[in-house]
Amino acid sequence: MLSKKNRLPTSAIRAFYDSGTKNRVGSVRGKYLNLKTYSRGLEFNRFGVVISAKVEPTAVGRNLWRRRVMSTLSTWPNYRLDCLLIAQGNLHGASILDMQNDLVNLQLNLDRHF
Repeated sequence: MLSKKNRLPTSAIRAFYDSGTKNRVGSVRGKYLNLKTYSRGLEFNRFGVVISAKVEPTAVGRNLWRRRVMSTLSTWPNYRLDCLLIAQGNLHGASILDMQNDLVNLQLNLDRHF
């Protein structure tokens, strides 16, 4: 699990949708997750995961996927970015290994830019 300082607060997640392209560094689309990154001038990464009820209908399932993603993100290097991961509709049928491979590919795409 990520420490509290490395988690995006709800207000920051709402700001992602309100700000549009302002401060946006990039956007990467994976097989199961979309990654949107923003520069906020902090010395550490902050991560948020959004899984809608359309993707996973039960709250237990959404929290399970969120915990799995957050545990994998704890190993990412420091890019000094706010990162928002948004689940796509096909996450429901994915295995843990598929999701972790998708996160590795997203990280490799970020490494190319930084």
